[in-house]
Amino acid sequence: MHRIVVALAAALLAGSAVAQSYPAKPVSLVVPYGPGGPADIAARLVAELAAQPLGGRIVIENRPGAATKVAAMQVARAPKDGYTLFECTSSTMLTAALGTGSAFKVEDFTPITLIALNPFVMSVTPELPVKSVHELVDYAKAHPGKLNLGSLGPASVEEIIGRWFLRMASVEMVPVPYKSGLAAAIQDLMARRIQFMFDAIGNSSRYHNAGKLKILGVATAERVSLLPEVPTLTEQGYPVVNGSWLGICAPAGTPDLVVGKLSAALTGAVASEEYQRRIKGLGAIPQGSPSPAEFRRFIQAYVAQWGEMTRVLGIQIE
Repeated sequence: MHRIVVALAAALLAGSAVAQSYPAKPVSLVVPYGPGGPADIAARLVAELAAQPLGGRIVIENRPGAATKVAAMQVARAPKDGYTLFECTSSTMLTAALGTGSAFKVEDFTPITLIALNPFVMSVTPELPVKSVHELVDYAKAHPGKLNLGSLGPASVEEIIGRWFLRMASVEMVPVPYKSGLAAAIQDLMARRIQFMFDAIGNSSRYHNAGKLKILGVATAERVSLLPEVPTLTEQGYPVVNGSWLGICAPAGTPDLVVGKLSAALTGAVASEEYQRRIKGLGAIPQGSPSPAEFRRFIQAYVAQWGEMTRVLGIQIE
């Protein structure tokens, strides 16, 4: 028993020493997208602002490919020492939890903190004669099969959330997949080739403000400051609260003391005035997590919500 106590004490002291000296070299933050996009900008900003309180450099490593899977697999297999971090995304975690044959699992990562939320909004072509979700539902019922739903394909989050709403409202629309990306779908929405879609608020809000499309509702619990005049879907009788998000994770097994140090530096960066201002400028909502445990619970709830939707709709995420 004495030897066990001594061994445990030695392990705790060793862990404490590691945490005190951490980081002894630059930390790599793996971003699953190429340079220049909103996710990359958010990662670079939070890395820059967290570096000083952390006491070391955080270097961005862009690893795009396979819908975030390339970066995810790299980090899942990285040493568990806190020197490899991952800009984890909602898409990554849904693939990990619900994907068929995924090479990694949610349990392969240690959640540290959220850094941004990007709620979904419901958008329609500006010429559609509707001003609310109720009017859209009435119009769709009066014109069955005449409206098109734009998305990235049957297993995309945009189509899943769109089909979930259509199921709630008991209306039908024709899915139109855009393999080239949502930018093409937004262009077709503004050009009246499709009439309806769900998309992240950061992508659509500027076109709404310019009068090029109409956002009828926001999938949030409360109205957002970016579009204060737009009611939530819940206000209009359709309780849909969902969106995409960005966070920071580490490989599972990273020492708790190191995770705590990272959490303090990163959440402080997210709370800073500069980060808040610049992320809002991207059309997203800056949002940290009170603790790594809270972020883990957030991910679990998110995965459970999407798991229920895909089960009911009979959709598989690949």
